[in-house]
Amino acid sequence: MPKTDQEPHLLALDGLRGFAILSVLCYHLFVVGSLQPTGIGKVLLPVAKMGWSGVDLFFVLSGFLITGILLNARTATNYYRVFYARRVLRIFPVYYLAVALVFWVVVPLQHHGGFFALHPAGYFGPREQLWYWVNLSNFRTAFYPLMIPMLSPFWSLSIEEQFYIVWPAVVRKLRLRSLMIFCLAGMALTAVLRNLPWVQHWNSIYPNLIYRMTPLHMDGLLCGGVVAILLPLYGESRMARKLFAGLFWGSFAALVVLARNPDAPAMTRVGFSVLALFGGSLIWLCAARMGSKTARTIFSIKPLVRLGKYSYFIYVFHIPMFIYVPIIGRHFLRGTNMTVHPYLFHIALASLSFAFTYAGAALSSRFFEGPILRQKRFFRFRFASQEGIDPTHAEQQGAAMAQPGTANPAP
Repeated sequence: MPKTDQEPHLLALDGLRGFAILSVLCYHLFVVGSLQPTGIGKVLLPVAKMGWSGVDLFFVLSGFLITGILLNARTATNYYRVFYARRVLRIFPVYYLAVALVFWVVVPLQHHGGFFALHPAGYFGPREQLWYWVNLSNFRTAFYPLMIPMLSPFWSLSIEEQFYIVWPAVVRKLRLRSLMIFCLAGMALTAVLRNLPWVQHWNSIYPNLIYRMTPLHMDGLLCGGVVAILLPLYGESRMARKLFAGLFWGSFAALVVLARNPDAPAMTRVGFSVLALFGGSLIWLCAARMGSKTARTIFSIKPLVRLGKYSYFIYVFHIPMFIYVPIIGRHFLRGTNMTVHPYLFHIALASLSFAFTYAGAALSSRFFEGPILRQKRFFRFRFASQEGIDPTHAEQQGAAMAQPGTANPAP
């Protein structure tokens, strides 16, 4: 595992993050309900319609990475303090920067005209804002998903934050066998809850209910935990490789049919479970010693790895960019005699939005996130010497899957 920034990690996992965020971006780029695609859009639209499922890949990655870190650090004397401190350094700065910009800058400015007034951000008092400040926005947006469009991706970050609150205690308290049973039982229970008649009924009224409620969308995180438990035990097993390869191709074939419509009953009943199995099997093929060299090669290419490195910032800020860059672009092109197909014009402006988002992510990594993340060096797991553990080895193993630390895109 090549080292970067003093923390070893698998490049292919960065590439998986890059693939996940690219899927989400393609969904927002090419799937435009009011415009008919043309040219390359007709070719990419069927694939782009499945891009929303990239969020579920982030969930499985988060469960895998966080569970792996916690398992290697479960005997640390400063287990909770170090874990939560490192999570705060990774997640909170970018998250609260975005929340503050929307509520303290964009919302006030929309009342003063100009570009900000061209998008209905609305006025949101302290009660509405509180859902976002305390990471509970998924429960609110399960019923009103587009109440604050610029913060619409934050529902998935809320689910992960709620997971991080309870999961360290679960991993610490349970033995490995019990933890495995807990994960599998949790996956089964989540699937059962989604299929309850009254849950399906309410989901028909509020189509985002199942997708955004934490108890109904936990299988991806728990499936990642299962992979993290099994990988050290069977990572060199040829039988395990065949099993996960078969699971990957089977789940992939099912998703080609199911993932085109996330609101369809088939998707809400079984599709999320299939997504969890797909993500788990793909992670195994990339991370196991006897996994797939082809998968590791594909997901280790530099563009995907670099995109994965910036995935958290891109995920948080791409919606505001996708909203306001086209508004500004149309303003400056107003009155010109350009004759461009509306769909192609949308693609051009959305591509420009992505370019600005990527540039912002690079700058943030250099001047904002980077300096903050370097403070992680002050929070390292320590182990009691009488337990016979090499602190340096254990610390490196605990950090092995933590860099760059974002799977939803951020653990």
